[in-house]
Amino acid sequence: MTMHVYEFEIYPDEGVFGVEPFELEGGTCGADFDEAVLMASDWLRAMMEGYDIHEIPLPRATFGHRPNHRGGKIVCI
Repeated sequence: MTMHVYEFEIYPDEGVFGVEPFELEGGTCGADFDEAVLMASDWLRAMMEGYDIHEIPLPRATFGHRPNHRGGKIVCI
């Protein structure tokens, strides 16, 4: 199994924590920061399976992003 690492921004948003990846379309959310990290991990795994099944080339991951949202934190998943 190939490992993939991407940066995500996790930020507070109306009572939940939004999760947005860089380089990939979509996102998810969690009830708190810890759950948001777990949801990001699950989301990335599902996305990678979809890319693999459909033989779609993966976008190149880049690192060193800054938050786009107030209170956002960058995490690597």
